[in-house]
Amino acid sequence: ASFPPVSPYGLQLSLSETLAGAGYQEIMTNTLTRAQYAEWAGLNPENSVPIANPLSADLNVLRQTHLTAGLEAILYNVNRKQKDLKLFE
Repeated sequence: ASFPPVSPYGLQLSLSETLAGAGYQEIMTNTLTRAQYAEWAGLNPENSVPIANPLSADLNVLRQTHLTAGLEAILYNVNRKQKDLKLFE
């Protein structure tokens, strides 16, 4: 059996709908982050793309991974007694 081709957007939409239907909450995090997160995540800080005119020291590079932003979202919620988290981005 052959299946019709699926566009990357169609696949993303289908996955998002499936996860939301299973009780997961979609999060959308900032693409700007702290430069030191790359080092903490075991990534090469030299691969970070610096922002020429950052708004703050906490938002001075483009993130290399979704991991740190996801962990920040989890920390924010756990600090507010929200522990039953099912998140995706």
